[in-house]
Amino acid sequence: MEKITETQKSIGLMWSVVGLTTLYVTMNIYFVVHGSEFFLPSIKLGTTNYYSATFYGIFFTLPLILITQYLTRIYANNYSKETWLYCFPTAFNKELSQLPSFLKTYQIFFFIIFLVLPSLFHIDFVNKFFHGTVFIENTKQPILVGWEQFTFDFSIYKHGMNNFRYGDIKNGIDYYPIIFPIGVVIAECVHIWSFLRTIKLIGFARQKL
Repeated sequence: MEKITETQKSIGLMWSVVGLTTLYVTMNIYFVVHGSEFFLPSIKLGTTNYYSATFYGIFFTLPLILITQYLTRIYANNYSKETWLYCFPTAFNKELSQLPSFLKTYQIFFFIIFLVLPSLFHIDFVNKFFHGTVFIENTKQPILVGWEQFTFDFSIYKHGMNNFRYGDIKNGIDYYPIIFPIGVVIAECVHIWSFLRTIKLIGFARQKL
């Protein structure tokens, strides 16, 4: 395996740091969303309801996921190899060329935890978001349940612009019908597009050789 350049090392280091941060944050919020405590120092969302936490999971983790995927594409576009396993950086720039079988396992492991797992967690956040309930704050009555959130009925605003809570009356978050669900769908479309584009580049970058 050829010696990596300083530029490759720089991209590899950024990819490793951002990838590890992405994994930590997405996994952390995943545990919160599912009502569990993380086994490492965790992100505190106060008394946020489990369903409300999905909103943070969707929009706080997306930039990290997109940056990780972008760095992966940069590497794949400029440092193609003969096999897809080496079309993305070697995590933490470890020199393992003398151990090819372990290097293969190492690459697959970090491919899964830096690229696949965060994306699966993000999809889970979106799925759980559309299983939550929207309440009218002053009456404490549920008005939208699950996929009913995805409505274009503007008459719902007759209850007031700032009179909706998502997830729970007490521990939920302020909610804006129509705006929030459309924003979530757009965010997920961007995420899926970026993920598929990244996987395609990893799979086909070697064909440029």
